[in-house]
Amino acid sequence: MKLTLSMVVRNEGSKFLNKVLQKHKNYIDSAVIIDDGNTDDSIEICKSVLRNVRLTIVNNNVSRFSNEVELRKQQWQITIQEDPNWILNLDADEMFEDKFEEEIHHLLKLKQYTTMCFPLYDMWDADHYREDEYWFAHKTYRPFITRYFPEMNYEWLNEKQHCDVYQKIYWKLVKI
Repeated sequence: MKLTLSMVVRNEGSKFLNKVLQKHKNYIDSAVIIDDGNTDDSIEICKSVLRNVRLTIVNNNVSRFSNEVELRKQQWQITIQEDPNWILNLDADEMFEDKFEEEIHHLLKLKQYTTMCFPLYDMWDADHYREDEYWFAHKTYRPFITRYFPEMNYEWLNEKQHCDVYQKIYWKLVKI
């Protein structure tokens, strides 16, 4: 089962990008990185950390985030060119707990699943996450991994902003 990481990166070099990619490289087979107008060393970090992984980098000289749905469509089109079995779509500051690396390939072999959802914890530091009356994102399971079916037609929530990453969009699969 081929697992492809798909990520949009914009000026993440001084943040968590290196740490995140160090984790992901241990269980992905390929990666698609959209360079969305970076002006820092983000792409050099991607190339260095993912040097032993099949890596596709697409450069947007000007950020396309102001029309996020177009950016996510671009991300999708480049990612499916990798011919993935599964797509792991994460932001440059998102990673899984350590147990994920041990379990993911077992999970990918389970034929009854097409999407894997996980809670999203907004961490304050390595040991604490936010939960209050305004923020409780971890109580909702969100799709981060989806099986790719080339014979399906994927439709998009056509919002310029906050369309969220493509597998988190409420999409409809239509058999061609």
